[in-house]
Amino acid sequence: VRKVSVDQECDILHGHFIADSLIGIDLRSIQYIVWLRDPVDRVVSHYNYWQRNPNMNQPICRKIAEEGLTLKEFCQIESMRDVQSFFLGKVPLKQFAFIGIQEKFQESISKFNNIFDFNIDDDVFENYNPQAKKQSYLELIGKDLYDFIESQNKLDRELYLEALELMGYK
Repeated sequence: VRKVSVDQECDILHGHFIADSLIGIDLRSIQYIVWLRDPVDRVVSHYNYWQRNPNMNQPICRKIAEEGLTLKEFCQIESMRDVQSFFLGKVPLKQFAFIGIQEKFQESISKFNNIFDFNIDDDVFENYNPQAKKQSYLELIGKDLYDFIESQNKLDRELYLEALELMGYK
């Protein structure tokens, strides 16, 4: 992750970057939006994605591919823990104009449309994860590993619960 520098005016800046790392922008004028995911689901999905799409330039991904790094080992790596909290930097959730929840995608799109007066059609998006909707990650990996991964991502769990409350997700 690197600092983001914006030298010109723009309406939208998106991507994977630390929210408070923007250089040259009056942060008070930014409307932040973020999508969050259940922390355990995020870890398992990240691991599975790197298994399916190995990027050999990424050292952790290379360990998965070449050394058979297990999901349990993966979730214990410091840089793989509390990733969502890391990317928010010091920006509090209350500063976000919108917080989408991946597990509540359709409801989130509806909230987004209402907040920003958009008309994004929620049925035009397809989840490319082959695991999606087949089986819950709890069923897939078992309660012991699920609980262990959750114990490695306590900040993200707190963040996720706060997001659900702030945005009024049911």
